[in-house]
Amino acid sequence: FFLEQKNSNSNKKLKFSSKVISTLSRYDFDRFNVGELKGTVYQAYDNALFEGLSIVQLKHLNERILCAVDSASEGKDENSLDSEASRENEVLKILRITGFNMSKSEEKLGYAVGSKTITHHLRGIIYKSLYEANWDVKAAENKIAGPIKSEDIRKRIRGKIELFLSSVNKHCKKDAAKQLFIKLPQKYHTYLEELVSRFNK
Repeated sequence: FFLEQKNSNSNKKLKFSSKVISTLSRYDFDRFNVGELKGTVYQAYDNALFEGLSIVQLKHLNERILCAVDSASEGKDENSLDSEASRENEVLKILRITGFNMSKSEEKLGYAVGSKTITHHLRGIIYKSLYEANWDVKAAENKIAGPIKSEDIRKRIRGKIELFLSSVNKHCKKDAAKQLFIKLPQKYHTYLEELVSRFNK
């Protein structure tokens, strides 16, 4: 309600990332203190608006709220984050070893060949790398390639980046962006949301 109110007053169409929604739903607003919830939403909204973003992200929330939610589930979150980071590093390591051959990577990681599991992980890694590189394709390529110098492999990586960017663009034009989230690991949803918002501007 408060988000819609701010959008109406500002003539904008900002949205909450899935992580922000999850965080707000886990925070105890002093027994349903509506004023505190309203203030939190308004502050986060203004922070995102100031940065020129269309997605309200975790970094825009009040630090006190983030700390409270983190401390309430510290052990679980740390284990989850460590596991996610470890999985991403493992996938990237194998992809680099196989020269970004999807079938060989699936086989080495124990997935059924042809399952597209690694493809969906790579999609997420590309979305994340683009976001962290401020949408600079070359910088994202360097981040994903790591120490790889082979121009053939780097060309393959560039091809994947361009393919996934083109796919996002086409889905946005068809108003079918929701389909892109299917089978994409949850940890990458925020990055895809931001990418979709850029194509929808």
